[in-house]
Amino acid sequence: MRGVLIYEYRPALLHAKTMVIDGIWATVGSTTLDHRSFALNEELNVVVSGDGFGC
Repeated sequence: MRGVLIYEYRPALLHAKTMVIDGIWATVGSTTLDHRSFALNEELNVVVSGDGFGC
């Protein structure tokens, strides 16, 4: 896979799920992409779209 960077945080537990696509679209939060996280758990994500945010 070319162009894929994976960063791992080792010192402690970091529960955030983070994704950056093409340096333009990014999401950070605790939501797992399943029905329970969206419907039952009080979890949320922040989604940002913009040229400078996901760099």
